[in-house]
Order: sequence, then C-alpha cells, then structure tokens
Amino acid sequence: MANKHLTKRIKETLMYLGEPYVIRTIDLEEVIYTEFKNRINIEISGLNLPNKPNFNCHIYVWSPYRQVIEQIDNVKSKESLKDYLNYLTNKYENMKDIPIL
Repeated sequence: MANKHLTKRIKETLMYLGEPYVIRTIDLEEVIYTEFKNRINIEISGLNLPNKPNFNCHIYVWSPYRQVIEQIDNVKSKESLKDYLNYLTNKYENMKDIPIL
C-alpha cells in the first residue's frame, strides 16, 4: 500500500474485508484485489474516488487469460460487497475448467 492518496472509504473497506485482500494499482486506479491459486482474480473498483459521496463500487472477476468472466456493478454497501465476494469466492476459488471467452 505505497500510495499515500487513499480515501478513507477504500482504507475502511480493506480493513472490513481483511485477508486476503490488498490494495493494488491497476490501470492507474487504486483497487482492492485478491488472486486465487488458480490465477483467477477479483478486482474491486470505484472506492478511491474522493469526490464520490456514497459507497458504490464494481466487482470484476478476471480469468488468467485477462478476460472479465463476471462483473457486478453498483454495489452499494460494505455488507453487500462482502456477501458478493463470499459468493464469488465459493464459485471461482477452486474452479479448474476456467472459461476462455
């Protein structure tokens, strides 16, 4: 977490989610990120925008082939985010036949 320009929202959300989530810079944006052993990764975008008044983020599930295989938009709370992440973890963490789109 080298970037000093993190919003309170992204810091609090990272603390709320805990391990194995980290802050990572992707496409010049600070996002919350995790990667499974099968190289599928999850990116949570939209939390480091200082002028955004309400909680609203997007979840992207990326295949090892750099393709978005699932996307969830307009997540409105940390609690909903955690529920979605639990669902996605159960769905993708041990997936062996990873789709190529």
